[in-house]
Amino acid sequence: MPDAPPPHTTLSRLGWILRMAWRDSRRERRKLVLFSSSIIFGIAALVAIGSLKENLQSAVADQAKALLGADVAFTSRREMSDETRAKIEALAPPADRAREVSFGTMILFPKNNGTRIVNIRATDPGFPFYGEATTDPPEAWEAFRKGEAVIVEQSVMEQFDVKVGDQARIGLVVLPVAGSLVVSPPRASNFSALAPQIFLPYAEAAKTGLLGDRSLTSFRTYLRLPEGTTVPDLQTPPEEGVKAETAADRQRRLGRALDNLYSFFALTGFIALLLGGIGVASAIHVHVSGRIRTVATLACLGCPPSRAFAVFLVQGMALGILGTLGGVALGLLIQRAVPVLFAEQLPFPVDFALAPGAILSAVAIGFFLCLAFSLFPLIRVRRVSPLAAIRSDVAPTRSGWRDPLTWLCVAALVGVLLLVAYQISPPKQKQLGFGLVIALAIILGALALAGKAIMRLARLIVRRRWPYTARQGLANLHRPRNQTLLFLLSAGLGSCLIMTLLLAENLLRAQLDKGSIRGKSNVFIIDVRTEQRAGVEKILADLGLESLESASLVTMRLSGIHGKTMKEIQDDPKTRIPNWVLRRDLRSTFREKLEDSETLLEGEWVDRFDRSADPQAPVPVSVEEGIAREMKIKLGDTFAVEIEGKPMDLKVANLRKVEWDSMGLNFFLIFPLGTLEDAPAMGVVTTRVDAPDKSASLQSRAVREFPNVTIIDVTAIFQTIRSILDKIAYVIRFMALFTVVTGAFILVAVILAGKRARVAESVLLRTLGASRKQVRAIFLTEYFLLGTFSALAGALLAVPAGWAVARFAFKVDFLAHSFPLWSVGGATVLITVLAGLLLSRGITSHPPLAILREE
Repeated sequence: MPDAPPPHTTLSRLGWILRMAWRDSRRERRKLVLFSSSIIFGIAALVAIGSLKENLQSAVADQAKALLGADVAFTSRREMSDETRAKIEALAPPADRAREVSFGTMILFPKNNGTRIVNIRATDPGFPFYGEATTDPPEAWEAFRKGEAVIVEQSVMEQFDVKVGDQARIGLVVLPVAGSLVVSPPRASNFSALAPQIFLPYAEAAKTGLLGDRSLTSFRTYLRLPEGTTVPDLQTPPEEGVKAETAADRQRRLGRALDNLYSFFALTGFIALLLGGIGVASAIHVHVSGRIRTVATLACLGCPPSRAFAVFLVQGMALGILGTLGGVALGLLIQRAVPVLFAEQLPFPVDFALAPGAILSAVAIGFFLCLAFSLFPLIRVRRVSPLAAIRSDVAPTRSGWRDPLTWLCVAALVGVLLLVAYQISPPKQKQLGFGLVIALAIILGALALAGKAIMRLARLIVRRRWPYTARQGLANLHRPRNQTLLFLLSAGLGSCLIMTLLLAENLLRAQLDKGSIRGKSNVFIIDVRTEQRAGVEKILADLGLESLESASLVTMRLSGIHGKTMKEIQDDPKTRIPNWVLRRDLRSTFREKLEDSETLLEGEWVDRFDRSADPQAPVPVSVEEGIAREMKIKLGDTFAVEIEGKPMDLKVANLRKVEWDSMGLNFFLIFPLGTLEDAPAMGVVTTRVDAPDKSASLQSRAVREFPNVTIIDVTAIFQTIRSILDKIAYVIRFMALFTVVTGAFILVAVILAGKRARVAESVLLRTLGASRKQVRAIFLTEYFLLGTFSALAGALLAVPAGWAVARFAFKVDFLAHSFPLWSVGGATVLITVLAGLLLSRGITSHPPLAILREE
């Protein structure tokens, strides 16, 4: 018998509530802990996500540094002033600074008078700080560091039959060739100069006599900074055009891969926590359902409903604390076990390091989420009639939405979910969390409607000629105290969320395969003349390679904007167009359609233009949005260019977004057909080569048959990016496991929630003459129908949910993969049936008299 109501002091009331919460849970503690296991996995997912996210960010940061070669690079198109150089050098000691000047010029090999255009990179010996340069022979790079020789790309050495020790002349400087590049040091821009690289000691650059006011000369200073240092804004003069590029900026080479990964982390964490919260709500619901008579007895003894509510609320809070602590422990255990268990599968080492921020955040989120999910099943405690102490058929009154506590619980749950979603959303997509909560509300509403419709349908379709067990199992879907609505809201929501997560996983992994580097060009054949293109493509075909892209590259310079000459623009202080834009060569081409790496933003695409109709009319061109922004031009504006000294007026026909890191042929300006065919152009053909020996064969044969062409192999860059994407793909697969495990606990909790009703029903059926076999068949039919309807509802809602994730979170095209739908749906039905039958064992053995008398 429960204790009498406590005295009216706050401290004594609190003590009584705590004692009652402890005593009341004695017979149910194991079951409550089992039910609350779902939140343990949810919190473990959150802790592990925070840990893996930090490890991944660290690994990606290291790889990004390898792509740049330093922590930050300051670049200018003109030599920096003493003041600017002093500001930069003050950021790092001499040992952590390296200078570079790069420019295009001719190289001469006196041995056979071979000459060609190359890209000179004159660097200090300390560069690169991250990553490495590999040469053949290996000691060649050390000779270059000492300032005793130059390093030449392999294609140039093969073209002119250059051997180690042969002389190379660059301007006024003559140095021996120390060797060839096998893996190039990181470059500031992958395709800023479509010419082979020649590495020259920095001290020799000024001696060449070639560092005048050249449009293609770039001056850089690379810095290695202490860990955690933020690059300050140096406030350099605008005319110097100094730009700072950090290692973090280099992460954009992965396109949206990293942003989408962090969105996937948010989605995984939110779904895992949500499923855990549903598990806690189910546990409280089951517990409260079995304690109705206790609450009624307390009411008979004068205990206010609010105090009985507080007793069960304390139990819910205890579940939250235990689940949260257990989740943190499991998350830390997983974090420690990953490097040991998956050392061979992981493409990167995962160090065990505590993440205090992630742990504290998980503790707070887990506790308040458990508390919020515990409130709903506790509402019925306040509406238990004292009459329920002596009559089992007296159910709690249903005040529904008229009860202010109901609205308070809704507000608390929505508020906690919004805070959780905001907290775990990636920095660039904080709106993602709010979208998840809105989507959750829509899904719950749809599932509630589906549950009502299924109950109504079950009542209408029952036929007398059906077998008794089938009729009874179907009737259980609409009988009093049925589980249909609860099952649809819990199991249906769980299956929907898991299906959505797996659809998102497939989308993200498909994007990594499609949108990153697989199938993309990694070899660029430069300076292919028009009459040589067929021969180059034949070489590719003979080697089993495919010509992926081909274009004619035309270089031009700006000669005016908005009717103003270049001098007028430079003299006008209000113009504020960077000098590097005014002085650079604009890479352009002509074609009749957009490429996959381009998106039309404004205007209309012009595929062909007839200049003969009006030779004075400006030519409509497509302009890349970034260069248009720097030039201060918009749709419909005019500007002028010079091509080999010949002027041409242009008009902005459309603005285009270009994925510059797509490893394709991208251009600032695209002309329509009929405009540039007669202009001097350099042909470029791209292909993909996966085998090193095939790459060597291509270079050897192409250079032998067409000595003027240059072959640039960027496989090393691809390998760096691929290693990062492999890390991402593994983390995706690993994190998706949490929701699957949590979903299984949801099904078990929901089935146990109706076990008491099943016991009473089996007793009544057996009293009326049903055999145990018939009772089990009835339960099997009901569980099968509940699992099937939950799986169907989840699949029907997961498809639009997956589309929304693809459209608004990942910003990719949605592809509905059927495997997550039927696999999760089938697992839902199978687990429901097996768990239902397993957990119902012994139901038919209960004595009828015990149930009928409710002892």
